Amino acid sequence: MASAVPLLAANGKGSRKKTIVKAAWQLENAVMGKVVDEYPEDIQAARQLHYDILRLNKWYYGALVCLVILTFWEVPTWCHKDKLSQSVWSWHPGSDMCIVPSHDGKKSNPYLSGIWYLPPGFALIIEIVIEVIVLWKFTLDYQLEHYHFAPVGQKFQDTKVIFCGAACAIGSILDTAVFTLFTTPIRFTFLFRTGLIFLSPGVQSLFYDIFNRKMLGEFMSISMFLWGTILFFAWISVTIFGSINEVSYLEDGKEPVFVNKDLDTLSGAFYSMFVAAVTGEFVDVFLPTLIAYRSSGLLWLTFLILAKILFENVTLDTLVSAYIIGANKRKEHVVESRAKGSLAAFNTLCSLGGEQAGDGAGQAIPKDTWMEFTNVFGRSPVMKLMPSHVAELLWHEAGPVDATAFCKLTGVLESEVLVHPLGSPLQLESSEWGSRLCEAVLEPKEAPAFDNLMNSILLVNMALVLIESAYNLNDWGDPPAWTDYIELVFSFVYLGEVLVKVSVKSWDVYWLTFANRFDFFTTVLLLFSSVLQALPNSVLPFDLSHYANILRLLRLLRVLKQLKSLKSVQFLAGMVQKMVATAGNILLLLGTVVFFFTTLSVNLFGGVLYEGNPKLEETEYEEKHWFVFNFNDVPMGFALYFTQLLCEYVPTNAEALQKASQHGDIAWLIFPCFYFIGVAIMFEILLSFTIDTYIELREDIELMDDDGEGEEKPSHHHEEGDEHEGHGGHEGHGAHGAHGEHEGHGGHEEHGHHGGHEKESEYDEEEFFEELQEDLEKEGQMIHFVSTDEPCFPNMLEKEYGHVIHKGHKGEHDQEHSHAKICKAAWQFENAIYNVTWARYPKNIIEARDYQLELYKMDKLYYRAIIGIVIITFWEVPAWCHELSSEQDLWTFLPGTEWCQTPPHAAADSNLFLSGLWYLPPGIALIAEVICEIIMFRKFMMEITLEKTHFADLRVWSAPVKYTEHFAESVCKCLGREPIPADKIMTKGGEIAFKELQKLEGDSLKKAFPIKVEQGVKYHDHRLIYAGLFCAFGSIIDTLVFTFVRMPMRFTWFFRTGLLFILPGVQRIYTCIFNRQMLGELGSVAIFFVGAVIFFAWVAVTIFKDLNDVAFTLGEEQVLANKGLGTLREAIYSLFVAGIGEGFVDNFLPAFSAYRASGLLWLVFLCIGQMLLLNLVIDAFVSAYLKQSEEALDERAEAQAESVYAAFKTLSVDGKSVSKDLFLEFVADLGKSPRMPMIAQETADAVFTQFGEVTKEKFLDACHIIQNPLWQAPRDSFVKTSFPGLWESKGFTWLRDKVWNPKELSAFDSLMNTVLMANLVLVLLQSAYDLNNWGNPPFIMQCLDIFFAFAYVGEVLVKLSVKSWDEYNSFVANKFDFATTWFLLFTTMLPFLPFDFVQGDLKRYANILRLFRLVRVVKQLKQVPSVQFMILTISRMVNAAGDILQLLGVTLFFFSAFCTNCFGGILYQGIPELAEMDYGKKNWYVFNFNDMTMAFVTFFNQLLSEFVPETAEALEKTSKIGYIAWYIFPLFYVVGVAIIFEIAKAFTIEYYLAIKEEQDEEEEESDEEEEEEDELKVEGKAQLELLKKLEDKLAEHNQLLTCQLRNDSFTFQHEVAKALQECLEEEEHGHEGGHEKEHHHH
Repeated sequence: MASAVPLLAANGKGSRKKTIVKAAWQLENAVMGKVVDEYPEDIQAARQLHYDILRLNKWYYGALVCLVILTFWEVPTWCHKDKLSQSVWSWHPGSDMCIVPSHDGKKSNPYLSGIWYLPPGFALIIEIVIEVIVLWKFTLDYQLEHYHFAPVGQKFQDTKVIFCGAACAIGSILDTAVFTLFTTPIRFTFLFRTGLIFLSPGVQSLFYDIFNRKMLGEFMSISMFLWGTILFFAWISVTIFGSINEVSYLEDGKEPVFVNKDLDTLSGAFYSMFVAAVTGEFVDVFLPTLIAYRSSGLLWLTFLILAKILFENVTLDTLVSAYIIGANKRKEHVVESRAKGSLAAFNTLCSLGGEQAGDGAGQAIPKDTWMEFTNVFGRSPVMKLMPSHVAELLWHEAGPVDATAFCKLTGVLESEVLVHPLGSPLQLESSEWGSRLCEAVLEPKEAPAFDNLMNSILLVNMALVLIESAYNLNDWGDPPAWTDYIELVFSFVYLGEVLVKVSVKSWDVYWLTFANRFDFFTTVLLLFSSVLQALPNSVLPFDLSHYANILRLLRLLRVLKQLKSLKSVQFLAGMVQKMVATAGNILLLLGTVVFFFTTLSVNLFGGVLYEGNPKLEETEYEEKHWFVFNFNDVPMGFALYFTQLLCEYVPTNAEALQKASQHGDIAWLIFPCFYFIGVAIMFEILLSFTIDTYIELREDIELMDDDGEGEEKPSHHHEEGDEHEGHGGHEGHGAHGAHGEHEGHGGHEEHGHHGGHEKESEYDEEEFFEELQEDLEKEGQMIHFVSTDEPCFPNMLEKEYGHVIHKGHKGEHDQEHSHAKICKAAWQFENAIYNVTWARYPKNIIEARDYQLELYKMDKLYYRAIIGIVIITFWEVPAWCHELSSEQDLWTFLPGTEWCQTPPHAAADSNLFLSGLWYLPPGIALIAEVICEIIMFRKFMMEITLEKTHFADLRVWSAPVKYTEHFAESVCKCLGREPIPADKIMTKGGEIAFKELQKLEGDSLKKAFPIKVEQGVKYHDHRLIYAGLFCAFGSIIDTLVFTFVRMPMRFTWFFRTGLLFILPGVQRIYTCIFNRQMLGELGSVAIFFVGAVIFFAWVAVTIFKDLNDVAFTLGEEQVLANKGLGTLREAIYSLFVAGIGEGFVDNFLPAFSAYRASGLLWLVFLCIGQMLLLNLVIDAFVSAYLKQSEEALDERAEAQAESVYAAFKTLSVDGKSVSKDLFLEFVADLGKSPRMPMIAQETADAVFTQFGEVTKEKFLDACHIIQNPLWQAPRDSFVKTSFPGLWESKGFTWLRDKVWNPKELSAFDSLMNTVLMANLVLVLLQSAYDLNNWGNPPFIMQCLDIFFAFAYVGEVLVKLSVKSWDEYNSFVANKFDFATTWFLLFTTMLPFLPFDFVQGDLKRYANILRLFRLVRVVKQLKQVPSVQFMILTISRMVNAAGDILQLLGVTLFFFSAFCTNCFGGILYQGIPELAEMDYGKKNWYVFNFNDMTMAFVTFFNQLLSEFVPETAEALEKTSKIGYIAWYIFPLFYVVGVAIIFEIAKAFTIEYYLAIKEEQDEEEEESDEEEEEEDELKVEGKAQLELLKKLEDKLAEHNQLLTCQLRNDSFTFQHEVAKALQECLEEEEHGHEGGHEKEHHHH
């Protein structure tokens, strides 16, 4: 495919031609992200060959697309193997080619896709054509690499990829040929064709970014905890339930389901736990045990929280974080390559010289060079040729094209620049009416008048469409005849719109926009359909009534025409287009994965899954009639894996394949493999990519909006710039005045390096405590410090604190040493920690502070009262039970079955499925309630008292926005000060101003300044206090009425939820989430999701409303093809369920089973609705939350830094440092607060001594230490003082050394770890006996149990004989060891106690006692560093997510309490209507609202399963207001799942990324230290190597070299080398200076 056009004109010089070609290639490589250092010598020939490759690439990618289509269209191998008699050139429907055997006369149906397969002969010819193109492409790639780049030592193409691609192409041809000619039963398309797709550059780059050693290593290191948790709970479940063979319930009223279903063996339990952890099938897994033993819910609740919520999300977070980090690095590499390539191209062009080329930094590209370069660059097949006159204009507009301008222009060069005539050839503007028409079509630019007119017409047409659709959807008959005529009129109106626009604009300009193209095609289509309906039937060659539904669908085009004119629709369409384009490589890799598994499964398991296969009888696959999900041809295999992609993991298909396949024990593993590769890795990365991309696109849009505002109001920006400049000058002046001693120290960033009392080096916390420990260890003391910081927050705080110091004004430093000063500083610092900022503090600060500390103590009781209220709510008698049990005593404990009973008319076998609790008697509950509410009353009244007594008299002035400037100028003029910036008047300079303004009366102040005066500083929000009082009082009244009047309805859901809602943590996160901006983001995108659901529901009803064919028979029920799609309301609900969860399979199954072509419609809906719009809704909300949380974190760091600095100014006497006495009193006063850790005086003294002096720079570091738990403990045990002789003995000294040393892991701990490992082996052996029913373990194992139990006792005693109790108790691991040691000793010795009652109970609780062996496993695991890291990470994550978890808990509490009060007693076994519903068929009676505990279980299930329609439908059926009641579940989904739970998961990703960033920084610091150590050793090692060589040389002559280095210090040798290098540089600079002087002299 050699090009006939030369690169440059023939009259150019050869070297110039080569240089320009090289520059064009350099820039093209930079744009494409390639890095090439050397280019071929014959660059023109190489470039020409590269052009041929780029042209061929279009054919190559088209060939790959055809290869995929061919794969979908080919005859499946299992169908072709028995068809030797059929011609390879004849066409047959799939039903003739693929025939499954029938068994016992039963109907067999393979459920094929319904397409007519391509005859194998034609497929072979197409395959050969495709592969020839592929081989041609790889041949040219090899020629370019081998003949042009290899000689210069460059690697432009990967030869491994070339050879692999050629091998795959040849292999694919041979595979197809053998299949066609010999009808082999197996093919290797999954290998060869997937290989060709995999070798595409986009897939290659992304694959190695994801599946690399580091990323997979991190993924596996964290996923091991998930697997460990699954195995651990499988072990527990088998131990507890393995031997319980009781019947839990009857499935379908016939088949018994046992309690230990799938939990009787370890392998079965492990698989069940895996399914429960990664899918929504956990309900089916845990249902048998939960029905039989409600207390098992605690075990499963723990498992779901650990495995499904925590470890699964952390595992995915690890993968996502690794991908994001890798993507950022790749992005940086691309940017760097782009910059280097652009600069290289610029330098290459400048090397040609010319009039403006210049030299050095002033180089610029001349015009002639620029024109030749743009011509050559645009001739590349991957670039667009820019018109010469445009290139010339661009050169003139850019000015001198230097390096900076060239870099900017590359973005234009790589873009498509086209020039089109604006006006139409008709030239209507020459006439008066034509000019008016042109003006209407073109002006105003934002919204032309003609477009507004057409939008109004479209709106009228949309109303007509709704009227017509109402007739069709409601079966009102055909619409009136006049509607058809009006539709025809509208069609001609749209035709007129097109003609008008084309008459004003040129065709090229009209065709540029997608909206105009859409208008053109829809206009033609609508006109054709309208005319078609107007024609008489005798004229038409077909019956139009057969296609009536399709013609009705064309009405929807009119709706789309209307929607596309909306700005929000245009914005979303643009964003979706950019996201899909950006995610091209991820989608391509995901498609490759799906393609591989599809082709592999069709080749291996085709013809195995079909209706009528006896091996599938009594499987869930057959019961659900999922035969349509099979591997009988490629389209159906793709449909199966697509559902797997959205449903995560579907055990139903795995079970069916295991039963039906000859190698089922291995075959089913294909589904877990697809889950890990396709779902857990690829699909999750795609979802996280959408969030990341959405955030970036939103930021870009906001920046563009800001630029737009800037262009509209340039003068406004000019004023802001002037103001900022003045502001900066003022700040500089203030800083100089206040901190004159800083002058010359190098600025804020080096503030620690000046002055005699400043920090000599940067503060390092780890080094600080190591030095402090060394000092205290001499006194026999140990120091302990526990940091509770959020990741990366200390660095942010330190940065903000430096800014505050740098720009802070000199505060007033009180010379008096008073306790009030200490109180204020402690209060300021405590407020800084808890994100509270006050402009002023009470006058009587000591009394206010003491009262506040009492309030903090009351807070502890308050939170306990809150917990008590929650416990009472769960333990109380449900309202509906108390009403019906009037004979029960108010003060007697009774089981739930005595309080709650089914109605008299219920069946005899009715069952309420209560929680099994003995409810708290109403009288006792009332007393407990009153006690809790009194505590709350007391707390609220104390807050009011503190507010009125100490804060109400503080006067604060706040100015409205419009008076801010006037207010600032007037105040400063009044005080004789220089102007203060308006935003600083209330914070920095505001305090001084207020003191002066206090002298003025309120009225005179109002006259002087038009400002608003507010009385008092708000300590607490009065509204929350009064709301709390109201809720507390209301809750008491509610409980009183309930107790004595026995009301059937309570308002606990209102009053008690209100008390929980006003908790500070809930308020913080609630205001952060549910604000106007966040809800606006959510609503702006959610409306599109809702619109898509309604639109596709409209389409579905239009198509399927009249299709009443039977899709399949489920038991005795005939399922119609249009089930759930018969009416618009049903269709909206069905598509809503399909769009938000895994329920789409059941909703689309009837239509898909009857009409396989409908799969295309459902595929489009799932891609748009569930994969795109639903994720966009969540992304929009999550991105808004992350943005706000980042801003809040920045504000928090800034406020905390200012408060800490304010505390320093309060404490400091001279403004430079804090004295030791003041610091110790400050720490002591701070420790009085219940919210702050108490630090002993000697510990604080040691900290101060270690700092040397607490300056304002060091004050933040000191505060960071004292805000966290810090304590000293005696190092040595009582043996040292009580038995000094023993302590100093040789043997005990040896023991002490083994207990203490080495510090990282002492020798004694290593010994005990070995003992623990041996014990672990023993536990595994004992468990093997129990799990495999081998009988009781041998007696020797019981003896070993006793030995290990006493060994752990010995461990505790040995450590306590060496370490003091305080030192031993300072570590959580030691506390755990101490408790588990005595507990294990007790359980081990229990069987040997000579008491009959003990032995009798042991038999009953034998399984539980066996579980205590697992404690030994935990003892072993806690020693593993990765386990310690994970525990620390999870504890930090849970602690940081406290506010979100509180809000989530309050949401669950509200919905549970509301439903228990409103819908208690209406969902139970024994209601005939429920037995016929999915709720009853699945035996989900345990999910009810009959008491608070079961309601909580129901909503927790909803939380993890997203939306469960079975429960909603059951409630709708049984409730008196069912048509309203069922909305409680969609409401919970929106609030609890889609918003709060998704934000909680997003928070875990963000927090985990922060932890990983923190860890990576530590690793980088460690690597840098190692590199520094290696640098220190270079010179010393070089000397030693030199001596070694000399020694070897002399040894050849039988001579021995001895050398004693005078100074063998590696550090010294490195310093000498460094000094020598500095001398050489100085000498070189000196020579350069001499030459310059000599040149100047001459």
